[in-house]
Amino acid sequence: MSGGSQEGKRILVAEDNPVNQMVIMRLLQVLGREADLVVNGRQALEAWRSGRYAILLSDCHMPEMDGFTLTSTVRAEEDGSGRRTPIIAFTAAATSDEVAECMTAGMDDFLSKPIDVERLKTVLARWLDAAPA
Repeated sequence: MSGGSQEGKRILVAEDNPVNQMVIMRLLQVLGREADLVVNGRQALEAWRSGRYAILLSDCHMPEMDGFTLTSTVRAEEDGSGRRTPIIAFTAAATSDEVAECMTAGMDDFLSKPIDVERLKTVLARWLDAAPA
């Protein structure tokens, strides 16, 4: 899908698990969202630096660079730029400690796995549709 109301609102997904990759990309497709997939935090950082993405959905635990380090790095690079990309965590362990760690790292919200399509829709509406294109 290109153009239309989603113009400038591309989603970057960072997820290393093949099954979870399939699930999240399918859910985003069902919701009519444009997304690109990377398999680790290092690739996500490089893709984010392109400036093409309005939001980042990141697994917390990935090889090479986890979601916490990715988020801290993005926030450090955004500091003073006037830019702030919403970062939404995916986590299988949605305990209060894990959620607190996500927020401390600078993430804006979280989705617990398995991802519920209605919760995903709500989170995207909150962070993506409210963001200027």
